[in-house]
Amino acid sequence: MTTWDKQFWSYLDYLRHTTRIEEISDLILSLSYLKYLNDNPSKYELDESAKWELFTYETSFGPILKKVQRAFETLEYCHPSLDNTFSNLDIRYDNYFLSEPRHTRELIEQISRFDFSFGKDFSEYFDDLLFYFNSSYGKRGAGEIQPKELTHLMHSLIPNTENQSIYNPFAGYASFGLNIPKGTQYVGEEINERTAAIARLRLAIDYSYKSELNSNDCIRFADKGSERKFTTIIFNPPFNPHCS
Repeated sequence: MTTWDKQFWSYLDYLRHTTRIEEISDLILSLSYLKYLNDNPSKYELDESAKWELFTYETSFGPILKKVQRAFETLEYCHPSLDNTFSNLDIRYDNYFLSEPRHTRELIEQISRFDFSFGKDFSEYFDDLLFYFNSSYGKRGAGEIQPKELTHLMHSLIPNTENQSIYNPFAGYASFGLNIPKGTQYVGEEINERTAAIARLRLAIDYSYKSELNSNDCIRFADKGSERKFTTIIFNPPFNPHCS
């Protein structure tokens, strides 16, 4: 994990010891992504409902959350690649910690301090956040970020040719879909809807416009007799699957 900002990581440690961090982690990830979009206006056309300054004017959780959810609904509607992303993340109304206006204001202020004008920097920040949250969940976590060394090794085995198509039946957080050659089509299947939603965000941050991440059971996908063909099949199989 990088030393992004000691004050920010100290703030996350404070949250972890004050509330159940998994209850607000999806909100922090989503707000961070929204701030990233606002910091890159030349790359993303945003509806007025998604402008960051709308959230900084409010001081209580309810109005902010309603505006945030409206912004995410608009993003999903305007960007098909983000369909079923924010709607499958847990942005809670009933978190008593954030119902306190002071805590809500602190969260917005902490994220507002960052300037995400550089995409690569935000990709690193987002993965650091994801790693931090998954480490905090312990056994309650839904998944883990794949080690970069494994991703690099597997990428080295993919032929460096144009117009490739890659299929990953156990996508997880879609690490195999990141930093792939331009023009490559990546199709992933992930049975856990929340994990799939976060994977879509990682692909969007990586500008993987030809990517497709489906919230499907890969076994059922195969049983349907799909006629789709791919030049490469790559995956890191789950070690604790629940099959019936």
